[in-house]
Amino acid sequence: AIECPTHLCSSMAFTAMSRMTATVSSSVRPELSTRTASSAGRRGEALFDHFINHLDEVPDEYLRATGEDHVRVADYVSSMTDRYAIRVYENLFVPRAWAFVGPKPSPGL
Repeated sequence: AIECPTHLCSSMAFTAMSRMTATVSSSVRPELSTRTASSAGRRGEALFDHFINHLDEVPDEYLRATGEDHVRVADYVSSMTDRYAIRVYENLFVPRAWAFVGPKPSPGL
């Protein structure tokens, strides 16, 4: 049997899962373009890579499940709705133009 490093296998497995999901989604919802499916796949891969390296941010119910970390993280990411995945992705990866919006704090604070 060929062995590969866990981080590569998990990333490859998640990529395969993302492609399969995009294929199934496009057959169920043909209005999805290739670009949209590709974007969703890249977003899913980025979320997977983030959470596999930050297991402390994965909800406990997924961490309590049996199996290897990459399977539990893939289960968590794949369970996200599109809207939730987009919001999580934006919170993690999209820079904020203004970290603080409001009156400027006084220098003495």
